[in-house]
Amino acid sequence: MLIVGMVLSGLFFGWTIGSHYTGATMGMAYGSGVIKSPLTATLLIAVFVILGATFESHNVVQTVGTGIIRGEDMTPLGAMVMMFTAALVTAANTWMKLPVSTSQLACFSVVGAALAMGAPIFWGTTIVFLCVTWVGTPVLSAVLG
Repeated sequence: MLIVGMVLSGLFFGWTIGSHYTGATMGMAYGSGVIKSPLTATLLIAVFVILGATFESHNVVQTVGTGIIRGEDMTPLGAMVMMFTAALVTAANTWMKLPVSTSQLACFSVVGAALAMGAPIFWGTTIVFLCVTWVGTPVLSAVLG
C-alpha cells in the first residue's frame, strides 16, 4: 500500500510541476510576444524539460535525497508525505494563480518531514543557500532590471 501511495504522490507532484512550471515559463515567453503561440511554447518546454530531467536532474536528486538529511533517515512514509505535501501546496498555488518554487517546496518538505520524524537536519550550506536564493532572487532581479 505504501508503494502505491508513493507512486501516486510522485505522479501528483509530477503533474503539479508540469502544470505549474509550464504556465510560469510559457507566461514569460508568450506574454512578451517572443513566442506567438501557446502550443509552440508548450512544445518547447516539453522538449527542454525532458532534456533537463535526463541530463541534469541528478544533482538535485542528490541534494534532496542526501544533502538536507541523511538518506537513511528518510523513511518511505516520510518521502511519500513530503512528495504529497509539496504537490498539494503546488496545486493550491497553481489553482490560486500564484507562483511558487517546487524545488524549495520539495527541500523544505524534507525539512518538515525530518522535524516530524526527529531526524537530524543539515542546517549548513544547502539550507542557507536555499534561503539566500529565495530572498536574493527578487533583489538581484531588481538590481539587474
